[in-house]
Amino acid sequence: MDNLRKAALVAEIVGGAGVILSLVFVGFQVKGNADLLAAQAVFDLRESNSLMVRDLIADPELALLISRGYADRASLSDIETWRFDFWVTEVLTHRMTAWKYAEEELLDPEEIDSWESSTCSYLSRYEGARIVWDQGNSWIRADFRRHVEETCFADESG
Repeated sequence: MDNLRKAALVAEIVGGAGVILSLVFVGFQVKGNADLLAAQAVFDLRESNSLMVRDLIADPELALLISRGYADRASLSDIETWRFDFWVTEVLTHRMTAWKYAEEELLDPEEIDSWESSTCSYLSRYEGARIVWDQGNSWIRADFRRHVEETCFADESG
């Protein structure tokens, strides 16, 4: 009977060690998955940004329209205004996606700072983009709008 107790104790110790090893393994898998999600988020943001830039470079007429809209949106025709507003909305939606990834902790602090400063710069540098922003486009989430207003324009309200 003594040998049976020893065998049961050994089996219990081995079983407990197995559970601990399994939990450690699952922990590594979860961490690896989180790292993969973060890397994918950064890749997706950069890829979509590259596609927008590629479209702008490949289409001189679009580039001219966007340039004119940024400088003097009021000078655009109705169809040009519509196209320009959709362009700005796409840029802002892209930046909203970056903000959402940051909220989900998929971006590191340096990446977050880069997206936030470029968003603030974009809206302060391009008058036409700021006009579209100020119109309160329904494609832009209210929580993102509040965040940008607090981050980029806090000193304008006072």
